[in-house]
Amino acid sequence: MNNLFGGMFANSSKFGTGGTFSVRIHVEATLDDGRVCGQDVDCAVVTRADHFDSGDRKYDVHVPIAFQ
Repeated sequence: MNNLFGGMFANSSKFGTGGTFSVRIHVEATLDDGRVCGQDVDCAVVTRADHFDSGDRKYDVHVPIAFQ
């Protein structure tokens, strides 16, 4: 998500009003190496808000996920 380059690159979009965004993602409990989220390893959906300033992580979001 980026208002300067959003939509110019694969998997990028512009921010909406107030910095909002909406995406669809597909996630599975079993990782490529066979470990399972919630059983063998903790998993999360993570957004990185600023790819141009690695020192500024204040707007990143980390949402733990679990599968039932």
